[in-house]
Amino acid sequence: ETAVIFLQGCNFSCPFCTKASLIPKNTPFKGVSPREVFQFLIEEVPQVNRIVITGGEPLVHGVELLDFLEEFKNAGFKIKLETNASNADLLSTIVQDELVDLVQINLKSSLVDERHDEATGTTGFAVEVLKSALVLRDNHFPFEWLMTYVPSFHSREELVEVAQFCHGKERFTIQLFEPSDDMMDSWVTCIVTE
Repeated sequence: ETAVIFLQGCNFSCPFCTKASLIPKNTPFKGVSPREVFQFLIEEVPQVNRIVITGGEPLVHGVELLDFLEEFKNAGFKIKLETNASNADLLSTIVQDELVDLVQINLKSSLVDERHDEATGTTGFAVEVLKSALVLRDNHFPFEWLMTYVPSFHSREELVEVAQFCHGKERFTIQLFEPSDDMMDSWVTCIVTE
């Protein structure tokens, strides 16, 4: 059995984010502590032996994330980390310490700086995503790519460009955007009217 753990906080502000309530990072692990999550899974759901850590963006939690992953890893859990790959140094530590079993890089657009900036509501992170991919490839670490295709935002040409970039031994998945009740208001209007 697999449990999915959503962590609060994200350093991106993607206009098509379907989990907008997870974007604000007030304090690390506010509310339920990592220890409480761990204890709950061990005691209440003992059949769980795999976890997916997602968000928001898990890497915004820094050292606290490392401790969290280590506790689950030491208990024998298989761990998948879903990330926007915006912190290559922290990802390198996770890989070197073998704190996860699989990494999924969630691409928001092509990695052309201006386009990536537009897709993430930030500036300058495309190079971090590239560095993260190199960390994973150079260490022969298992990882895969995911891109959510938003027809009103991404062109087919951009999908082809991203697919060519991701071409390699890694799996590349394109999922079709599905609106949610947890989106930024400005984008709900845009998506619905397209």
